[in-house]
Amino acid sequence: MKPRMKSIITEVVINFSVLMTSALVLISVVVLWIWGYQEEFQSFTPLIVIVYVLLFSAVIAGFGYVLLSRVVLRPLRQILLATERLAQGDLGVRVQAMEENELGALAHAFNRMTEQIQLQQQDLRSHLSALERVNRELERTQNQLIFSEKLASVGRLAAGVAHEIGNPLSAILGYLEILKRHPGLGPEQNDLLQRIEKELSRIHRIIRELLDYSRPAKEEGEEVLVNQAVSAAVDLVSAQKGFPAIEPVLRLEPGLPAVRGSRHQFQQLLVNLILNAVDAMPRGGRLTILTGLHKVGGGEVEIRVEDTGEGIPRENLRRIFDPFFTTREPGQGTGLGLSICSRIVDSMNGRIEVESQPGRGSVFTVVLPAAPAASTG
Repeated sequence: MKPRMKSIITEVVINFSVLMTSALVLISVVVLWIWGYQEEFQSFTPLIVIVYVLLFSAVIAGFGYVLLSRVVLRPLRQILLATERLAQGDLGVRVQAMEENELGALAHAFNRMTEQIQLQQQDLRSHLSALERVNRELERTQNQLIFSEKLASVGRLAAGVAHEIGNPLSAILGYLEILKRHPGLGPEQNDLLQRIEKELSRIHRIIRELLDYSRPAKEEGEEVLVNQAVSAAVDLVSAQKGFPAIEPVLRLEPGLPAVRGSRHQFQQLLVNLILNAVDAMPRGGRLTILTGLHKVGGGEVEIRVEDTGEGIPRENLRRIFDPFFTTREPGQGTGLGLSICSRIVDSMNGRIEVESQPGRGSVFTVVLPAAPAASTG
């Protein structure tokens, strides 16, 4: 059972009553003692009365101040100081209840109020963090929608351009093949024809990439084992120029669920990412490929391709997936590799992200949904 709270008024009245009674008894004893010498001090009767009054007032004032300080002023001062600290943002401040009276109840109420404010502030921080996360997701989704619309427009343009260029280019390559068979060509003419064929082949490759970008092959979805595809992509790229200077590091988590999509396109995605990392390390470096579950529960599979290359400037991070955007020298790249990667990831209902700092390398992260009741490997 909760103890009954004492009233501060009752406590003050009782203490004052005890104080006054004690003062009266003490002063009366002193006066009676002096009164016993009335014959010697008969002429000092008015002085005795004055002394009586002064002593009574002094005792009442002194002990009354001590009483009020202990019962009222000190608790009020503690509450006032705690309130000032609370106003300055100190939510950990608490007031110690010295007595179980109205001021003690006020101290308990103050402590409960600060606890509630602290809890509400924590809830507010949590809500703000959640809102920031939602805003970031909304911004990312909006950027993806804008990017998808941009890709669709560029894809339609690229398809038309590739078709218009591809037909006459095929005819030129055919005429070139006939011309190479002419028996009267000398070494100089053969060298010129080989150079022409090389440049025409480069144009043909660019057009083929344009067509792949604008009209990706519609293949039936199938379960693709991620780790096997990564190993196969590394073996495929290992014969490329510049790869011998690269130190490949594979950290493939065993037992990963498969992903669903086109095996050919998934292989193309991995090859493009690996080649992009190799190109970013012209003087050699470390290529690290990691696979694993993106979230606890196995809902998504993550592939990370990390390099120790030159990195990407901050102002270019938003543009690296744009078609035809490249920072390489003319003739060394078409700017379609990462755009094709983005299209392939989008067709597999996944997402691709990049983190990079100039001089410290880049990290490309592909997150794909695991196939329902997928195989593992």
